[in-house]
Amino acid sequence: MSNQKGKPLLTNREREVFELLVQDRTTKEIAQQLFISEKTVRNHISNVMWCICKKGEKHMEWLVKATPLLLTVNAMLNYVLTCVSFFTEG
Repeated sequence: MSNQKGKPLLTNREREVFELLVQDRTTKEIAQQLFISEKTVRNHISNVMWCICKKGEKHMEWLVKATPLLLTVNAMLNYVLTCVSFFTEG
């Protein structure tokens, strides 16, 4: 799925990080699996959270449909809490 200009909302790497995140993987585990630094993982998570939170419910529906994972209630709750804390910190 892409935005109105045809550009994907998430990069392939952001999608990979997000898919691992909703599987309750830690930042360290994601970094090891994808052969990237933990800081890079955190940057990708920030980008994903910004995109999702800024684009609103319409894109959340897209993300749920586009992600080939069944998001559990726990994972969705973690997403909401992460999104809220991301925008309320600093």
